[in-house]
Amino acid sequence: MKAARLLTAFPLLLLGACAVPSAPRPRPAEPPSAAGPTSPHAVISTEKGDIVVRLLGDPVAGPAGAFAELAASATGYANVGFYRAVPGFILQGGDREDGPAPAPRAFSAGPTGRRFDKPGMVGFTDPAARGSFFITLMPAPWLDADHAPFGEVVQGMGLVEKAAASPEEPYDAQGRRIDRLRRPLLIRKISIEQR
Repeated sequence: MKAARLLTAFPLLLLGACAVPSAPRPRPAEPPSAAGPTSPHAVISTEKGDIVVRLLGDPVAGPAGAFAELAASATGYANVGFYRAVPGFILQGGDREDGPAPAPRAFSAGPTGRRFDKPGMVGFTDPAARGSFFITLMPAPWLDADHAPFGEVVQGMGLVEKAAASPEEPYDAQGRRIDRLRRPLLIRKISIEQR
């Protein structure tokens, strides 16, 4: 008998529970946009394909801004090349024979928050090199003292490694190490895009 009363009371309890107003349920969060936030990237178009570099730090005031400024200038980086390689260390290019030198901010460490702690980091060589920059092929923490990384290769690292694999002229006529590529990898242009 007790069991029969319990069975008849149970559906009433369920109905009563359903009738009680409850607090509104929170709406599910919107899924994050597939595109996500964009950031400036330098697309280095070469004769063999593109190397895409995500620019780091302040895109206006720091080394990344100086690089973007040079890329957009009238003389830019069109028809200069990656001309030097130290296998397993760096690929260097962009030494423009004319046009403005990079602004002094290009050589300040600035707040990029990055170090030369992995392959694919990009930095300027020195003020006398008229915009020459390098891409690391290995972690190179000793560069942190004198250079500011302003970018990181996010696409095309295989092209960088292949170009740097074997310099054809490691020494000049006086026996000094120069690590020149006999045929530089030509940079057609560098454009700055939001990606």
